[in-house]
Amino acid sequence: MEGIGISIISITFLILLLVIGMVLLFFISGKQKMQQRMELIETRLAFEQELRQVEAEVSEQILKQLGRELHDNIGQKISALGMGMEKICLDVPAVSDKMASLKVYLDTTQEDLRLLRKGLDHEHLMQQGIIKSISQEVERIQRLQLLRIHWEAPQEPVPLNRNEQLVLFRMFQEIIQNSLKHAQAKNIYIKFSIKEKTIRLCIRDDGRGFDLDNTLSQPSGAGLKNMKERSMLIHLKLQIKTAPGKGCEICIHNIQENEDQE
Repeated sequence: MEGIGISIISITFLILLLVIGMVLLFFISGKQKMQQRMELIETRLAFEQELRQVEAEVSEQILKQLGRELHDNIGQKISALGMGMEKICLDVPAVSDKMASLKVYLDTTQEDLRLLRKGLDHEHLMQQGIIKSISQEVERIQRLQLLRIHWEAPQEPVPLNRNEQLVLFRMFQEIIQNSLKHAQAKNIYIKFSIKEKTIRLCIRDDGRGFDLDNTLSQPSGAGLKNMKERSMLIHLKLQIKTAPGKGCEICIHNIQENEDQE
């Protein structure tokens, strides 16, 4: 009887060890699979971020080249045209008064071209910072006299590095251009607020608005999706509030700010 009892205890102990071993094996296997899955996700995110960075660099080179073409080609032609008008005024004084209004228009065009070129040159933008860049972009658009822009700039320094400021400024430009092209607005309100290390850039218009869910589901919504992805590259979040007939507001802010509110 004693031998049978020992055998039962031994078998029970072995079964217990087997169960513990299976549990440990399942736990280790599950942990390894989870780790592999996390590594795969991190690799994919790193690849997507690198891809976005390359796309941004290529876009900046294209914009820089376009700015040079504007300066070297169109800018020089405008200057030559101005010199030709001045020569005509000297040779034929009787037309000076008529040429004066054309000269004003030509000077305005040249100034608009200068501001546009500055907005395309990323090296210039990175040197002067995003606040001055937005101010110059506002000045350029105001000169078009298409609508009124209300610009509220912060007094505090922007807690973003140069590359982050450049990405944010390009997003600002795209939002403004979309509003000018589609919103049919009379006013655009721009507010850039900074509190400690928290930033918030909001662009709001009083235009016709749109159905956000429907737009995001269409190919035309690719631009909005790309902006959301670009905002994440600089650790910010883009939020859109709009509805048909109620204008549109797009805010870009720290991700932490939104998490705290939730």
